[in-house]
Amino acid sequence: MVLLLLSALACNSGNGKETGDTADTGGDTADTDTADTSDTDTADTSDMDTADTSDTADTADTDTPEARGAALYAADCVACHGEDGTAGINGAANLVEDVPNLDDAAITDVVLNGKENMPAFAYTEAQMADLLAFLRETFPAPVE
Repeated sequence: MVLLLLSALACNSGNGKETGDTADTGGDTADTDTADTSDTDTADTSDMDTADTSDTADTADTDTPEARGAALYAADCVACHGEDGTAGINGAANLVEDVPNLDDAAITDVVLNGKENMPAFAYTEAQMADLLAFLRETFPAPVE
C-alpha cells in the first residue's frame, strides 16, 4: 500500500510544481468584432468612498493546517489523485483506501522521496504537517 500511495502522490512531474496540461484548441479562434470606444467618456470615481469589508470576511477557515494542506493538495496532488482521492491517474494510489492504513512516517517518506511514477516534493516540515492534517481529515479511517 505504501508503494501505491507513493506512486500516486508522485503523479505530477519530477519536481512537483507543474500545474497541469493546457487544452489544445486546434488553432480555431472566434471571429469577433470590437467596438471603437476611443470617444467614450469615462466617469471619474476617484472621489467615491469604498466600503471596507475586511472585518466581515470569513478568514477563520483559511489559516488552519487542514486548509493549508488542502491548498498543497490542490496544487500538487489533485491532478493524479483527483479531488476525492480515487483518480488513479498515472498509477496514483487510491487515497481513500491507502491513507487510513498508513502512518504519518510512511506518507511523509513517499511525499518527500517519491516512488515509482510519483515525484518527490520538496515540502518543508510545516508544509508536510499541513498536508498530513488535510489527508487525515479528508481520508479518515472508516467507522466500524
